[in-house]
Amino acid sequence: MFSLIVLILTSCDNTDPNTRPSPLTVDSIIINNKIYKTEYSSPSVRKRKIWGELEPYDQVWRTGANDASLINIESDIKLGDDVLPKGKYSFFTIPSKGKWTLIFNKQWKQWGAYSYDQSEDQLRITFSPSWMDENQEKLKIYFTNDEFIVRWEFIKLAIPFTPI
Repeated sequence: MFSLIVLILTSCDNTDPNTRPSPLTVDSIIINNKIYKTEYSSPSVRKRKIWGELEPYDQVWRTGANDASLINIESDIKLGDDVLPKGKYSFFTIPSKGKWTLIFNKQWKQWGAYSYDQSEDQLRITFSPSWMDENQEKLKIYFTNDEFIVRWEFIKLAIPFTPI
């Protein structure tokens, strides 16, 4: 009986980011000696319908799993027509059937979106996703030389990105 309880407690322990079903993922790029980094837990589609079901439309989503996703930039950047000052931010989105809202929040260390506070938003922008033919099984959030990209299931958000 004791070993059964230990087994159950051990299998429910997801405190180690490397053993979670949605593993911790870190991606970064260096441009002009400045680092642009994303850190997030990357869930898989696993044959589920994501948009409008697993992730409801018109609600704040942590854009990943577990901790809120982290964006850490070493210089001010331009995302589309908007400027995001250098710093650390939690990253949220509000998926919708049309344009999505992308949120960069100054409270960068938080679990999920449970304590999300809109008054801490540094920047909110709206952007329309592209619907792709190919499924992206694991969530990806990353910078390229000229875009900030969120890709999961059949959506792709590709926002023009320029270091300032």
